[in-house]
Amino acid sequence: MTPSTENATHSTPSFIDVTEPRHILFWTREFGVSEMQLRYAVAAAGESLQDIRDYLGIK
Repeated sequence: MTPSTENATHSTPSFIDVTEPRHILFWTREFGVSEMQLRYAVAAAGESLQDIRDYLGIK
């Protein structure tokens, strides 16, 4: 993990901020989704990491 992506998880462990490029980069890779899919999931489920995981069907 690079320092920039490591900061994404350590600074915001319970939500995803799609206005932060490092969050988009980290979470699209982590979830195996496109940026558009991530943004859609956040719009539909909210910023809560657990809600987004549930929405995407990721455990």
